Amino acid sequence: MPFSSKYSVGIGITTWKSYETLESTLETYRASGIVSLFDRALIWFQDMRDGDEELARKYGFEARGSGNRGLAMAMHNLTTALDTDYVILTENDCGIVEEKEEVERQLRAALELMEQGKVDLMRLRHRFHFGESFRIQKYLDFFPVRDLHPEFVEHAKLREHSDFLRTCRGLLRPGKKRWLSGRSVYFEREPEKLFPEVIEKDESGIYIVDSSAINFTTQSILLSREFFYRLIYQVYSHPSSRTSNGWISPERHINTSFWKQGGFKVGIGRGFFTHERLDGSWREGHRAYEETAVCRCGPAGDVFFRHPVLDVRRSPGHDDRYGGSRFPIVV
Repeated sequence: MPFSSKYSVGIGITTWKSYETLESTLETYRASGIVSLFDRALIWFQDMRDGDEELARKYGFEARGSGNRGLAMAMHNLTTALDTDYVILTENDCGIVEEKEEVERQLRAALELMEQGKVDLMRLRHRFHFGESFRIQKYLDFFPVRDLHPEFVEHAKLREHSDFLRTCRGLLRPGKKRWLSGRSVYFEREPEKLFPEVIEKDESGIYIVDSSAINFTTQSILLSREFFYRLIYQVYSHPSSRTSNGWISPERHINTSFWKQGGFKVGIGRGFFTHERLDGSWREGHRAYEETAVCRCGPAGDVFFRHPVLDVRRSPGHDDRYGGSRFPIVV
């Protein structure tokens, strides 16, 4: 059942290859039953193949696709195809670890804060069951844990740190220290009391963290479609040679002064997504590493920023805030 007659909410998954991982993730959607909560549910397949539409329908999703153009363009296409007021953007290795009723409760609280203008983006990755590749150690390089939250489960990752080295790092890199302080919500019982200048706790239980204290992430987020276009415009309008698996990385383009000094508000609640990849990792050293997952696509900038649709530096009549109220789907 949709959340409100005033606005629409969609959920979308980006995927490329990794069908074992995708199906495992989709099984968690089926088990939880959360797809019925949304106005639209869609999977964006990169390098779409025969059988993808049938696979999506099996789990209650629509299917669209294009050639592989990297994560930024996949998110762009997915958001445009969903065409809902709010979008949850997630990936093929992010399964559900909470019951439907809990997911609905969290989303209603988050959407209310977003409608009130108190939150720009919600992180939906679970605070305690966050899965693999979550770099919590960076926080511990600068801060000790004062009062560990009783639901914290990753105790093996709480390695010893030198207080002397923490002090030195803080003195030498005060900006980095502030940048990491928002991650306290993943450890502490009362992070809002430790860092009141950047963390506020809403009566709903959601923490509201200033973007100067927590990084932008592409993994499992809720935001308005218009705010997404503002972010993707930042990516498209600031070319860089830095890539991720051969493609432009949204996180690297957004996590600059644009984000750190932007005054954006990031909501963090309990969360309901985790992260586990079973096949098709392009990262060497990952247990699911496969050489075929490494993109041999050539210079990403040539494909990406010189595309006539996406070269916003030459786009006439664009919106002053977002560079355009929407971008067309690019195949």
